[in-house]
Amino acid sequence: MKLSDGTAIDLRNIRSPIVVFCSKGDNITPPQQALGWLLDLYKDVDEIRSYGQTIVYTVHETVGHLGIFVSGGVAKKEHSEFSSNIDLIDMLPPGLYEAKFERKSESTVNADLLTGEWIMRCEQRTLDDIRALGGHEPDDERMFATVAQISEANLALYRTFLQPLVKATITPAFAEWMSKMHPLRVQYEMLSDENPFATMLAEIAERVRSDRRQVSPDNPFLKAQQAASEQIVNAMESFGKIRDSFMENLFLSIYGSPALQAAAGVDPKSSQPQRAAPKSALHRELIQDRISSTSL
Repeated sequence: MKLSDGTAIDLRNIRSPIVVFCSKGDNITPPQQALGWLLDLYKDVDEIRSYGQTIVYTVHETVGHLGIFVSGGVAKKEHSEFSSNIDLIDMLPPGLYEAKFERKSESTVNADLLTGEWIMRCEQRTLDDIRALGGHEPDDERMFATVAQISEANLALYRTFLQPLVKATITPAFAEWMSKMHPLRVQYEMLSDENPFATMLAEIAERVRSDRRQVSPDNPFLKAQQAASEQIVNAMESFGKIRDSFMENLFLSIYGSPALQAAAGVDPKSSQPQRAAPKSALHRELIQDRISSTSL
């Protein structure tokens, strides 16, 4: 990847241990995507070792996208164990590892020497373990390569034809007004201190809070509230599944089209990796020199 000033960013140049959190319950960045960059950068684990890199990943079974970072359960388990074992991770030999967690029990060896409820174990992995997660077939690669090509073309067209027009017609003051009037921002500002009527709302809320009383569990209004809440949750989940299925099928039908792939410059019959990162001839030369000096 290159920045706008031409600076090249290569994850293979990172020397500190890399820790990757991902979850099977994450429908935005699933494990296949969160770990897919390994297949783009390396041909095998030996190449990871040749860069002197230590990569540790862990796959949660259920937590969602935001829960990876804000869930209390994940914080007590994965986050705390990684934090307390950071020295161990620093001492791991270069390679690819999966962190496994097991609850401390009476059968745990030297349990009295361990702090916390969980024990972290780092097991060696290969790139075949990443491939086994799925989602890295040539058909998928071609579709995403088509998306990338079309995105670049659209960006070039916008910068050439529309961006000058937008700059000529939209003043900085008007752009600032549009930003302030964005619905997602307005809905918060309506209840902020900038709204003079929000002060009355705060006073009413305080009076309600000071005189709040818990209703009995058999209160009919409480039961109606719970039933309505469950119906809303079920309806939203059903809608989400239908929407995701529709968007997936729409994506596959559009970007899986051989005609569109060919028009974007992607060979519809190619089985070669579409996003393989270039290899450095200098790095290979340095590795060979190091091997030669070690064997001597």
